[in-house]
Amino acid sequence: MKKTQPVFKKFYSGYQGAGRDVYVESESHDTFVLIQKKYLNDYNMTSIMRRI
Repeated sequence: MKKTQPVFKKFYSGYQGAGRDVYVESESHDTFVLIQKKYLNDYNMTSIMRRI
């Protein structure tokens, strides 16, 4: 039984493509995107609350 290579999708690319790209397996790509959205949302709310 031949083991198949996992397929990766680019998740995050920082520093204008200076080799610091983050790749995740394509099956879990959607999950990572949801986590990132939730994190950014929470982070924005936190910084808003700090200013008040």
